[in-house]
Amino acid sequence: PEVIKDLTLLSLKLFGKKPTALRKKNGTILSWSNSRLVEMLQQLEIGKASKEKVVPSAVMVASRKVAANFLSALFEGNGSISKSYVTFSSKSKKLIEQVQMLLLNFGIITRRESWETKKYGIFYKLYLVGKESRVKFLEDVGFVSTIKQRKLEKLVQRRFASERIYLPNQVELLQVLYPFTKNNAKE
Repeated sequence: PEVIKDLTLLSLKLFGKKPTALRKKNGTILSWSNSRLVEMLQQLEIGKASKEKVVPSAVMVASRKVAANFLSALFEGNGSISKSYVTFSSKSKKLIEQVQMLLLNFGIITRRESWETKKYGIFYKLYLVGKESRVKFLEDVGFVSTIKQRKLEKLVQRRFASERIYLPNQVELLQVLYPFTKNNAKE
């Protein structure tokens, strides 16, 4: 509700009109019919279709504060938080890779997964890895909404008995350094 209120006020301020709100079971979809907004988004070159979305180049080279605000808004929309994980999902592999890079600039480690559905194709998901990454996300990025921010605070306070750590593209190096892992190492 607070994010919808903020977006509605921002829309009124920037464009002089409210977005159309469509309430669904799992949330509310806001939509705009505004040529100025379309023009702004085209200038940012963020991609049209879901699988074409990218981080605007201006954000990729922006200050930490700008990048943190962008990530916070992005995770608010396409991120989720459970009792165990903070995740971000997208159909765009490029967006996932760029978000992973932005998070790494904050010292936040993630792992990527993908899966395919017959109806919608391939999806990608980032998982924040380790308590340190969740703490850094809380301190440096966070969520826009109070609800998700509180869930994150609770998650950071939780104790985990163990958590798998994934080291992408390191299997060969690990096998050379630690030959006894040869049969156990996985990508």
